[in-house]
Amino acid sequence: MKSSKLSPLLLYLAVSLHILSVAFFLHGFLWHAGQRAITKIPVEVDELPNVTPALIPSAEHVEMSSNESTSSITASASRVKRIVIFLIDALRADFVFSSDSRLNFLTGALRHGRGMGFTAKAQTPTVTLPRLKALTTGAVPNFVDVILNFGTQTAVNDNFIDRMKLAGKRIAFYGDDTWLRMFPTSFVRSEGVTSFLVSDYTEVDNNVTRNLAEELERDDWDVLVLHYLGLDHIGHLSGSRSSLVEPKLREMDGLIRRIYRVLEEKKEPSLLVVLGDHGMTDAGSHGGGTDAEINTPMVFLSPSFPRKIGVSPNTPPASIKQVDLASTISLLTGTPIPADNTGVFILPVLRHFLSTTELQSAVCQLSRQLQLAVLKFENESMHELRETRRIFCSPGNVTFPFSESDIQNAADALRMVASELSATASEYGIVSICLSFLLMGSAFVLYCIVLSNLKLMLTVNTVEIVSGVWMVFHAISLTSSSFIEEEHQLWYISIPSALSVLLLSQNGSWLANKGVMGKLLGLLVLHRLMREWNRTGDKWAHLPDIGDWLREPDNAWTLYGLIGLSIAIHAGLTKSVPLITGLTFTFFFHYSQRNLFAWLAYVVSALHLVSVFFIRRQPHEQELLRKERWLRLRSVFVNVACVIVRPHNMPLIALMCCLERLLGDVAVASKLTPKQVAFLYFLHGWATFFYFGNANAISSVDVSAGFAGIIVYCAPLHGLLIFLQVYIGPIFWLLSLICRIPCSAWQASAGRRAEFVTLFLFFRLVCVAVAFGSAALQRHHLFVWTVFCYQSAL
Repeated sequence: MKSSKLSPLLLYLAVSLHILSVAFFLHGFLWHAGQRAITKIPVEVDELPNVTPALIPSAEHVEMSSNESTSSITASASRVKRIVIFLIDALRADFVFSSDSRLNFLTGALRHGRGMGFTAKAQTPTVTLPRLKALTTGAVPNFVDVILNFGTQTAVNDNFIDRMKLAGKRIAFYGDDTWLRMFPTSFVRSEGVTSFLVSDYTEVDNNVTRNLAEELERDDWDVLVLHYLGLDHIGHLSGSRSSLVEPKLREMDGLIRRIYRVLEEKKEPSLLVVLGDHGMTDAGSHGGGTDAEINTPMVFLSPSFPRKIGVSPNTPPASIKQVDLASTISLLTGTPIPADNTGVFILPVLRHFLSTTELQSAVCQLSRQLQLAVLKFENESMHELRETRRIFCSPGNVTFPFSESDIQNAADALRMVASELSATASEYGIVSICLSFLLMGSAFVLYCIVLSNLKLMLTVNTVEIVSGVWMVFHAISLTSSSFIEEEHQLWYISIPSALSVLLLSQNGSWLANKGVMGKLLGLLVLHRLMREWNRTGDKWAHLPDIGDWLREPDNAWTLYGLIGLSIAIHAGLTKSVPLITGLTFTFFFHYSQRNLFAWLAYVVSALHLVSVFFIRRQPHEQELLRKERWLRLRSVFVNVACVIVRPHNMPLIALMCCLERLLGDVAVASKLTPKQVAFLYFLHGWATFFYFGNANAISSVDVSAGFAGIIVYCAPLHGLLIFLQVYIGPIFWLLSLICRIPCSAWQASAGRRAEFVTLFLFFRLVCVAVAFGSAALQRHHLFVWTVFCYQSAL
């Protein structure tokens, strides 16, 4: 008796420890060290060459010794008079380097020797804030920057923007207001535009361009930063193959030509850098580690480049890293390399602005900076770094005539060191991570005690066996990044397997019922159809699917016909007038892309939601009242879901509703217990999560869902809509489960609901613990930010 009274208390304590363990792990794994001040870079007595000061940290930032020659280390001098950084958000490498590129001036400049182009590899997560931090600091970003990306103020470690400001450089900025959140006091003039209103791809760029003419006429700036968002917004709205992409690229190309002509007329050393912060998938999303997301162009244009460096249009561009920009800009502007830099200067660019002696000094400065960053490990790379520093930083070798090949070899050695450094540069709160596993262990013990008190282990039946086996297989799959990338396959297989086991456990009574057999066959057919709607994962996501076919312009009428058919299906299933009215407005919204219809659908949904609280029933009809309220709430959710999904997924919602109706009928006819029904609904919820194209990658999150019908920026509202769109499947099946199982069914057996809740929480704890353990052990894995962290959030 005492144990039964103690069980609820132990369950609450276990849940509390469960939640705390997740919080501590996220705090440690998503460790954010905060802003690091610009620090002094110590220089050893026997290693400072007596060379041009532009390439050595100024006296303000370097601790000098009395026996070092300081005659030439008195001031910094820039090798480039003006620099324009022209950043096009979500500019993929193939938009520039493909044979059918629409950036005609830019590709022509490359062919005729007025520029040098590189494929710059971005690191995950491929979203704007982490990429901007990487570009300006040369350091590996933290995953928490993905969260900070959504409209919050953020601190930036040592970076070339602040370094240039300290050196007296005047910087102007126009574009994505993320820069203003990163560097609020660094610009002499600036104007930001909201980066999250993805429905706007015209005014957001016009507001940048309107300032361009005045800035190009002025002579009071050294660096001009322009960040255009229109291409990224087009991608989020309609994908990389949209008909809107080509006109936008032509617009950007015209602006690049305009800026280059002005720099050419000024007849002074200048540089125009055209680059993207990240790419985009064919669907227009980004955040993951696919080639389309990490391969970005970085093109350097300058009137100073000799025409002989022109390249053949068939020559593939050399590959560099995005973080290489920070050290390159620092050396060209005569400012110290940021302290956390893990990149290597782009030697082909420096060669056209710096002498051989200055390049030697560049090698010395970079090797010194990297050595300070890699003191935490001792290996072959450290030996290479010390050897490079000994050769190029020794005072006795200052006047030694190093050849270009010597400098190239030194740069290659530094690149090897930088690559290893970038793989181990992320910071983690190890204490918090260890504490989280201690709390998980405590919660695990408490769950076992509760289950023992409920005598679950003494009354094991089919659902416990099936769920237990499923938990083991799912937990094992979380130990491998490859399994996590293809996790949807496990959920897809689980549904027919679980259905077979549970139905066979009913002694085959359902076999004589032809209606059940037909519905069961319909279930399997629907599952197969929905699997082909949106391919997901990693290995086969590139293959064409139903959604791709429906998105083709030639199939638009088929798509809208299916949307109309889906509205008819909803009408037949629910006979709800508010739902049908809202879906009709949704149809016109997707057809015309007019926000008015989306707002009308939202208004109908809001009124339908309010009506839930005005339903009245007789006292003996409370169970009917409860069910009716939850059914209306589910109708509201379905209506909102249809507004925020892509048009081709609206028929998929109708198929999901048909699937739930068939499964409910099969469950009733087969006399499945509430726990068995709950287990099947749980499996269907997460299978449907993948049916909608979601995956364990950040790039599968469709940001445009947060702006469906929204014309003003409101972070909480956008976040809510994105959350609802991502988790349409689990939310729908949870609401359906509540509607399907009456309270009396749970109360028929003492402790049955407690058993199910405890078993479910126990299952989630084991899966989360394994996922967290995999993430912690493989925290330096190439895909840790795009696979493990996202899975942990699930």
